[in-house]
Amino acid sequence: MTRIHSDTEEIILLAAKEIFVRKGFDSVRMEEIAQLAGVNKSALHYYFRSKKKLYDTVFEAELLKFITELDLILEQDIHLPHKIEEFVSTYINFLFENPHFPLFILNELNNNPERGIRIIKEINNKYSTVTKQIGSVSEMLNLTINLLSLCTFPFICGPFISKVLFDNNVANYNLFLHKRKEEVSNLIIQSFKTINSN
Repeated sequence: MTRIHSDTEEIILLAAKEIFVRKGFDSVRMEEIAQLAGVNKSALHYYFRSKKKLYDTVFEAELLKFITELDLILEQDIHLPHKIEEFVSTYINFLFENPHFPLFILNELNNNPERGIRIIKEINNKYSTVTKQIGSVSEMLNLTINLLSLCTFPFICGPFISKVLFDNNVANYNLFLHKRKEEVSNLIIQSFKTINSN
């Protein structure tokens, strides 16, 4: 019986994720999710009680996937340049597998800034070892913003970049994204070398 419940809940979450990512929170009706999941509306309320609860569960699951990837890298006992290279490579690979992630998370954090503030505080506390490697909290914040921006932007603007710069050639566009790993890593590492030399 537990297994059936677990499978049903997973099916509902997958359907909710697909629709919330496409349409956001406000435009989605519970009936849409139920129809895509192949369950009745009462089943949604049984597992998640409300659309808000279901949305929060999807959001937190998506964010947890990213933070889990982050944990594996930032807590390694390796030099900062290698850590940056690992982060960039892992994050870009993550975005290939989850291209919906940046806009979904950004929309939620813009619509719910309190949640974003809480998450940032948790991350700052959690990665104090990285802050020590870098030298200061302000440099840690700059590093975080630079890494996320440089990696994420080509995915957020993917359709435009692919069409304008690569004439919709998916293979060339993907090759460009993979080459970004080295480009972004070198740029960030060089910026730290410049700061430390001054």
